[in-house]
Amino acid sequence: MTTALAADLEELLSVDTSALSPWQHVVHMAKLEKARTRFEAVMFRELHEFEVSTSFEVDAARTPTDWLATQTGTQRRIAGSRMNLARRLRSMPFTNAAFTDGAITEAHVRILARCVANPRTSEAFAQHEAYLVGLARGMGADEFEQEIRRWLETQDPDGTEPSDPQDDVLHASQVGERVKLDGDFGLETGLPILAALNEKNDELFRRDRAVSDANPLDGLGTRTRGNRQAEGLAELVLAGAGAGSNPRRRDPLFNVNVDPTTFALGEDLLDRRGRPTGTRQLADGTSIPLPVLLNWRCEAQVSRAWLDARGQMLSYGRDERYANRDQRRALAVRDGGCGVPGCDRPPAHCDSHHVIYWESFGPTDIDNLVLLCRHHHRSVHRGRLSIRMLDGVPAFFDVTGSRILESRHRPPDIRAA
Repeated sequence: MTTALAADLEELLSVDTSALSPWQHVVHMAKLEKARTRFEAVMFRELHEFEVSTSFEVDAARTPTDWLATQTGTQRRIAGSRMNLARRLRSMPFTNAAFTDGAITEAHVRILARCVANPRTSEAFAQHEAYLVGLARGMGADEFEQEIRRWLETQDPDGTEPSDPQDDVLHASQVGERVKLDGDFGLETGLPILAALNEKNDELFRRDRAVSDANPLDGLGTRTRGNRQAEGLAELVLAGAGAGSNPRRRDPLFNVNVDPTTFALGEDLLDRRGRPTGTRQLADGTSIPLPVLLNWRCEAQVSRAWLDARGQMLSYGRDERYANRDQRRALAVRDGGCGVPGCDRPPAHCDSHHVIYWESFGPTDIDNLVLLCRHHHRSVHRGRLSIRMLDGVPAFFDVTGSRILESRHRPPDIRAA
């Protein structure tokens, strides 16, 4: 079989695809894919024999997984997965035969291997394997996965026991100038994490689109889902670091802007038409019902923030480099979050940035500070975005020097307590 496969591969690789018609090219690719699948089956068989022979010990490797990881550069997680599948294939004769013949793919094999991995269904699989492999021959992997899921539910109606959270694992390490993360979670822990990341992805996708509409040169419009999930994970972790359960948290979870009169009276003020007046909003403009405000007020930290017509407040000059907590609250009132037009990142996910750099003798004053999300903070320092203060409000300019309009900044004369 191996000799025949080698001959088929040699013949396929000698074809000049530039001379093929579209239909001939399609047929050629189908043959290549089948040959690749047959070669993968040979590799899994050889991996099992490699393990049985213990030849890997010649290279001072303890296991074939170690050998694959050190000698071929394969990620240890992937190497271990390949070795597990090679072992299971030895107890899956019909699957192995179809795989060797190129009738099913590695994806089909991995789906079938779930039936063997579950001790409550392995015996039933031995009886039904020929039937299930027959289904796999006529289905794509996605459709076949649904069939196997239904089969598993029939054979094991109680399902598997929830995984022990102690089995969850996350590896985080610095590699050069990057930080690498690799983890494996059971459903109990993993699904809530996945749901939170998906929610963040949707939120950031809307932000990226809005920023790109305002400034096509920003670059957010070309980001991938992976880029957004990375930013979302960072936001979730950093937000957790500031949670109330963390004794080392430095900032409140959120701020409510309320005018002094409403805060002091603790009651709704009505105008002549019976409508409530007064300010009680989150930094993003969300209105807060009075009963909720009164409930929060019992345990809240209270500080007063005043902004004059020029937006000046709590000026520290060159005495302090970093904006303190009160200054960040003032920036949250003035900027409402990242100041770049279209960007909706809230103050909690923003850095306070010196418009005139501290290194260039810029003061730590409100009229020289602006809130920027971490993406736009990097953009400024990389020269992709520039900022100038105009009438106490930051104005943003793209790489061509054109002003980016539709800023969401509030009027500089707003005051809050």
